[in-house]
Amino acid sequence: MELNAEAMRHELDTADLWTEVEVLGVPEDAVDAAVESVLSRLRVKSTQEGGTVEVQGKPEGRPIRIRSITGPEARKQAAETLEEEGRGTRWAAGILAR
Repeated sequence: MELNAEAMRHELDTADLWTEVEVLGVPEDAVDAAVESVLSRLRVKSTQEGGTVEVQGKPEGRPIRIRSITGPEARKQAAETLEEEGRGTRWAAGILAR
């Protein structure tokens, strides 16, 4: 599977963001404004590095960089993330070692 900025933006544009915003506890009368605000500022673009997409939803700050990885590299990064977040367990390590 290839990471594609256009496809990612299409999925975000067609997603039911209104339900997602409601689940976050946004008051009912503010849901439309919250969704429209996010969509109006949302930027999704491919970088010059293959397989990397940048997503920015706020005017300030750095974008989120999403990179497509698979196999051993993906398992290694997932294990490191679990460890950094304090959620590393034998169970998770066993799953990731497969």
